[in-house]
Amino acid sequence: MSSSHERDHLLGILAAQRAVAHCIEDAFGEKISAHEVQIVPHKLAKPRIRLAPIGLSQKKAARMAEGIDFSISHSKGLAVAQAIRRDQGRVGVDIEAIRTFALPTARAFLTKSEYHTVSHVPPAEQAYLMTLFWCMKEAYLKACGVGLLVHPSRVDVLSLFRGAPYVTHDDKRVPATVRWALYRRFIITHVLLPHG
Repeated sequence: MSSSHERDHLLGILAAQRAVAHCIEDAFGEKISAHEVQIVPHKLAKPRIRLAPIGLSQKKAARMAEGIDFSISHSKGLAVAQAIRRDQGRVGVDIEAIRTFALPTARAFLTKSEYHTVSHVPPAEQAYLMTLFWCMKEAYLKACGVGLLVHPSRVDVLSLFRGAPYVTHDDKRVPATVRWALYRRFIITHVLLPHG
């Protein structure tokens, strides 16, 4: 792992620890510090939370950890994380620097309708739109708990981009909401799926 990737990974962990600690205080009324939150990686799925709060039983800490859903992303020196109560839904976040994708790459991850939309905007806007669609797809897949184990071309976010409250995943409508923001030359996306 390169030193810049290691730095970004650490920034993501720190952001997640703070987000989870804040969420636990809001959700359970227990004030814990970020260093009492461990983010446990998982090879094929979303990372897990393990709490080691001073003065709480392991059983209570495990119950609180199970009651939180969170997501992490990092890119080129920036990191974002969000944590919510599981009964509020499932969350996914992504941050990416706006970049131009080679056309074969874009065709590989965009659906036909998304590619058609991108190809009909001015060239100066194509990099923004391609990056936004990528971020929305990755955030959605993180909220699902599968990340890039599912190919992004199986998810169509065009309806979500246009304001509809769903994405199309394997030809099925899945309720979802999205927010995105532009920060410098980065796009940050947040996708929320209903509980269940």
